[in-house]
Amino acid sequence: MPKCPVCNSSSFLLKSLTKDFIESSLVKFYHESIPEINLIDYSIYKCNNCTLEFCDPMFAGTKKFYDWMIHQPNYYPTYRWEWGIVLKQVLPNSNDQTNLVEVGCGNGDFLKFIKKSSSINALGMDTSESAISVCAARDLNAICDSIESFSNKENSIKKFDIACSFHCLEHVEDPLGFVKEMKSMLKFGGSIFLSTPYSPMCYESQWYDPLNHPPHHMSRWNKKSYEELAKILDMQINFHTHEPATLFQRTFLALDIKYYGFKIFHSRKKMVLNSIFRFKDFYKEYHFQRKRDVVNGKPAPDVILVQLIFKYGANDK
Repeated sequence: MPKCPVCNSSSFLLKSLTKDFIESSLVKFYHESIPEINLIDYSIYKCNNCTLEFCDPMFAGTKKFYDWMIHQPNYYPTYRWEWGIVLKQVLPNSNDQTNLVEVGCGNGDFLKFIKKSSSINALGMDTSESAISVCAARDLNAICDSIESFSNKENSIKKFDIACSFHCLEHVEDPLGFVKEMKSMLKFGGSIFLSTPYSPMCYESQWYDPLNHPPHHMSRWNKKSYEELAKILDMQINFHTHEPATLFQRTFLALDIKYYGFKIFHSRKKMVLNSIFRFKDFYKEYHFQRKRDVVNGKPAPDVILVQLIFKYGANDK
């Protein structure tokens, strides 16, 4: 069995995903045939220690896969709730000397948000030349580089007060190495902000989400796996969440997606009626949702924002 890519502990097999199953799931999700994108078979494992779920092999989707994926409607959202939380956390202590880097900045929507809302010096980086070209056209400060290459440059060491990465961690083949590189760019007292789906998302008990599995997502994160990551990095951890859906809302949504798929959403009244006519399904899902992980005293949302704070520790003296 492969070792966990975060804590190097033993793991156990959760499920196997053939390339034919992955392809059919993507076709069903997007309601269209897909081009040749060089899919392979994967297995999903779960760590016995930190409970991270990860794939084997840890191979991200090919360039052909992502070229196709990024052109799907709404692939890049123009706003994420996490951005507002980061700004709220950072602004009280920020000024025009505060340096922020966003790893995986894409077309620069977060950089634009920060530029409009504060005097923070924000730099974006991405490995996509086309994305960086869009940033340049929008008069945003961004470079085409990988985090490994950038963090190894002498002038980048311990330069930043804040390092952010939104919905990138789950895509990388070496998540621990990725966050270590982010830490290497931080000043003491600085913070890393990471957001990912909180897995499993509330509807995944009833429906297989092809976008939260390989080749799109290499790893699936939860509270315990993030806490282990913070422990390994010797960093303080805070969890930030938005208001989660209620128990009934999660139950109705999970069943509605089961019956009708992810692209068709019904009114609350219709969801309730559908559940009444399938009471056994409702009863089972209701009790399953009651066991959802708790974060900050509330049921875990489908997206989590994690703050890792670089405090002085034994390894920093």
